[in-house]
Amino acid sequence: MPHAIYGISGSPCCGKSTVAELLTRRHGLHLYSLDEELGRMMKLLAREGNALCRRMLKPWDDGTWAPDPRELCREQERLYEAIFPMVWQEISALAEEKPVLAEGAGLMPVLLQMVGVPPGRCLCMIPTWEFQWEHYSKRDWVDLFLQNCTRPDLAFRRWMERDCLFAARRQKEAQALGHPVLLVDGTLRLEQTLARAQKALGLA
Repeated sequence: MPHAIYGISGSPCCGKSTVAELLTRRHGLHLYSLDEELGRMMKLLAREGNALCRRMLKPWDDGTWAPDPRELCREQERLYEAIFPMVWQEISALAEEKPVLAEGAGLMPVLLQMVGVPPGRCLCMIPTWEFQWEHYSKRDWVDLFLQNCTRPDLAFRRWMERDCLFAARRQKEAQALGHPVLLVDGTLRLEQTLARAQKALGLA
């Protein structure tokens, strides 16, 4: 019988990976980080003819961020919906060995609910706009992603607007499904965040 599967979802750049890594060490769980697998899965789908993955694998330029942020947000959601069957297959295989803690923005609450992960094993971490902007700005790979944009400042703002919309939609989704939400604004110490995450996931 498969072991328990726990999920940390939410928006990018709010500490999901750090929290998940520390909790897996503390509780002896498998760690599944979706961000580390995303590129591989997109390439697989692109080779199978998925037009969305083919387009999203291209280097970013001005055209990448030209659409309305609402359209960009929905595009990101469609990507996560497309790869989720592969994601769930891999997570389920790990759960044959021992309990798994999976984390990533692509683990949208509605997708976890569809495969039967109960709210008591899911946590949705949502950054405030200020926290998101500040911490994205510190990532050394941001300039690399935007190097082909003639207006990197405008592209970065569109990027943040997209992710802010994504965060708001995930928060609303999680609350509607009864998943606990942890708002990340930088006021909690790491140990306090870990304590709240453990409680939300039933690991405390």
